[in-house]
Amino acid sequence: MRTDKWVSIYENFLIKLRETRPTGPYNRLDISKHYTNELVETFGWRYNKHHIEEINTSGAILKTKPEYKTGESIIVDFMEHYLLHYIIVLAGTTSPNHGMVVPMVRGGLNVLDAVMEWDDLVVESCKKYNIEYVPNWTRKLTIMGV
Repeated sequence: MRTDKWVSIYENFLIKLRETRPTGPYNRLDISKHYTNELVETFGWRYNKHHIEEINTSGAILKTKPEYKTGESIIVDFMEHYLLHYIIVLAGTTSPNHGMVVPMVRGGLNVLDAVMEWDDLVVESCKKYNIEYVPNWTRKLTIMGV
C-alpha cells in the first residue's frame, strides 16, 4: 500500500543527495569518473548507480524495460543506496522490494542475516540523515513472505 509520507521522504532525500552526488542517464553515469570504487564487506560496491524511478518501479522490473539504460540516475554510496531502498520499502510503491538482499546472499549470507545487516545499516543511516527509523520495516519486504 502506497504511503505518500515515505514518497515525500524519498523525494526530499534525493534533493539533498543531488547537492553533492552526480546525476544523469544511467548509461552515461560513470562511477570511475567521480569516485574510486571498492568492495565493502557484504554490501557490495562502495558506490552504485541508483535509478530515481525505483520509487515507482521495482528494479527487478525496471531491468526488463528499455528505459533502464537511459533512466535518470544518481551515484550514491552503499549506505545511501540501502537507505533509499529502505524508504522505498516503507513507501509501499513497488513489488518485489527486496533486491538489496540479493548481493548479500550471493556474498554468502543467508536471507535472515542479510536482512539484519541491511537493518543495522539503516539504523545508522537514519541517524546520520535524520530520517525516521521504523523498527518493524523488514516485515514489509517481499522476501519475508508478506
